[in-house]
Amino acid sequence: MNGYDYSLITEAIVLFTWAVPPWFLFISFRESGRNLRDSWLAFAVALAWAAGAWILIKADFGISGSLIYDARPLLIMFASVGLTALFARRIVGPGLNQKWLVGLQLFRAIGMVFVLEWARGNLTGIFAHPAGWGDLAAALTALAVLIRARGREMQPGEVYAVVGVGVVDAISAFFFGFFSSATPVQLFSHNFPNVVIQYPTGLIPLYLICFAVCMHVLSLAELRRSSRTT
Repeated sequence: MNGYDYSLITEAIVLFTWAVPPWFLFISFRESGRNLRDSWLAFAVALAWAAGAWILIKADFGISGSLIYDARPLLIMFASVGLTALFARRIVGPGLNQKWLVGLQLFRAIGMVFVLEWARGNLTGIFAHPAGWGDLAAALTALAVLIRARGREMQPGEVYAVVGVGVVDAISAFFFGFFSSATPVQLFSHNFPNVVIQYPTGLIPLYLICFAVCMHVLSLAELRRSSRTT
């Protein structure tokens, strides 16, 4: 599968944002006072994940139209979030800067490319609108919290607000994305199945949103760590 007739604007936005998380994670570790070894390790893990998502999309791994194929984003999210939760204590270690963890959510505004591709007739509206506008809401919530917390530490309620909006958005996007795809359990858009898992938008659910949800897990882990040390 070579992808649908996507906009070059969509490709540029997705590829730019796809390349950011490894460096963002590296900088967040350094800004949190972590050593170079830990910072480069975080970078390497994020880079490997990004490369894996790229290969998966470009190689069209799996059989289109099967449950396994279209459930890939959901399966990868469960696996990545589960591993992050399992190793959260080690990843957080002596602490991570909460503002950097929240700051990554700003990149979720790229979800608006779903709305762009809907307008171009490439994506079904029942997926594109909840996913696109939901991602924008998650990004704006993070922005509002970051502005509110300027010059002081971020409060637990502010972190919970970002996590709450972000998780609801992710669940909504995966629900409408999966159940509008051409599978035996398709519920929506039978005359126009969802093709978001193709290149380039497939990099968003397979990598970028999963990565963002993992940052939510680390935010919660950091809240727990800081509460124990106060």
